[in-house]
Amino acid sequence: MSNESENESGEFKKRAIFRLLAAIPPVIAAAIVKDLGSITAYTGLTGILISLIVPAALSYASKYAFDVKNLNSKTEFTIPSIEGKPSLIIVFIGIVSIVYILHELITKGVPAVLK
Repeated sequence: MSNESENESGEFKKRAIFRLLAAIPPVIAAAIVKDLGSITAYTGLTGILISLIVPAALSYASKYAFDVKNLNSKTEFTIPSIEGKPSLIIVFIGIVSIVYILHELITKGVPAVLK
C-alpha cells in the first residue's frame, strides 16, 4: 500500500512540474513584454512546434523504435505517406519555419497588424 502511495505522489509531482513548465514561460513573457501583439506573435511559434514538429518527430521516433526491436510498426492509424523519411522532412520544414519567422520577428519586429 505504501508503494501505491509513493507512485501516486510521484505522479502528482511529475504532473505538477510539467504544468509549471507549461505555465511559467507565458507569465514571464507577459511580465517582460507589455504589448499583446508581440506576445501573440512569439507564442505563435509554439503552435508550429506543436502542430508540425512534435507529431512528425514522434511518428519517426516510434517507427524507429519498432524497427530496432524488429516489430511491425504498422497499425490501423498508420499513414503510409508520412511514415519514415517524410516525417523527417516535416520536422525540417517546421524547424526552418520557426527559424525564419523568429528571424523576421527579431529583425523587422512584430507586424503592424498585430500591434
